[in-house]
Amino acid sequence: MRSGNLHHEAICLCVFIVSAVFMKPLFANGFWTSYNRLFGTINHVISEFNKSDDLLNVEFTVQHGSEMSKHSGLCVAINTSTMVLLDADGKFESYPKDGQMLKDFYPTHTGRSYQFVNGDFTEIGLDSLMNLFAEDKLVELKIFGSKKFSYLDNGIAKSKKSLKLNYPNQLIINEINDIKEVYYDVSSSIAAKESEIQLYRTKHAQDMAVYNQQLQAYEHLKSQMDNESNAVKKEIQMIQFTKAKAPTLPTGIYDKIKRLETDIRKIKTEDSKKYQRREYNRVDG
Repeated sequence: MRSGNLHHEAICLCVFIVSAVFMKPLFANGFWTSYNRLFGTINHVISEFNKSDDLLNVEFTVQHGSEMSKHSGLCVAINTSTMVLLDADGKFESYPKDGQMLKDFYPTHTGRSYQFVNGDFTEIGLDSLMNLFAEDKLVELKIFGSKKFSYLDNGIAKSKKSLKLNYPNQLIINEINDIKEVYYDVSSSIAAKESEIQLYRTKHAQDMAVYNQQLQAYEHLKSQMDNESNAVKKEIQMIQFTKAKAPTLPTGIYDKIKRLETDIRKIKTEDSKKYQRREYNRVDG
């Protein structure tokens, strides 16, 4: 190329103009953002996570069979097989789940700092433990009790003296009442079933609180869309509302509790009959 040559300079100008048009996404989003979008693999996300001092937001696609869905969240842990995110609702989610494939990773830096802090608490009551759990997000929780307590695991009440949880979203534990009725020995299964009833009620109350919060946000989004007068903003809000999903009402617990209460009555009746037969044999002997 020769300087001062109008023909050569015109060619350079055309080249730069065409390049500017085709590289518009690069100018709009920045080099690293465009790089992450084009080359965002799980290994790239791991590399970014390990060298980052701030929280990394990760957008990605989940394929389950023929279904495709978009997900995102703040990355708190990642390796080649598992990724743990904190989603918009403040819940930990682990990916991939059974049958899922992850692809099209798009990591971005949030500029928000974070740190993990170890804490030890001894001789605290159940209420204090629940308050501590509600204050912060816990990535690991170890509980050791002086006696067994009841813990709801996937809807099943279990009796434990120690418990370890990784990235827990909820903590549903109750004390096991060891009080026995004085007129006859009560089966130990009654206390477990009563504890299970209490756990169902506690979990249902928590689920309803989350449902009401999500429903309020969903209805607020719809109200904003209905009241928006600007056509462009209204179109954007309609797209957001279409992508949003109405929250699902938690499953009722009436039938489960009714079944457990029926079981308790049967057990008490059997215990009473055993006691009466034992007393009758004792007096007759």
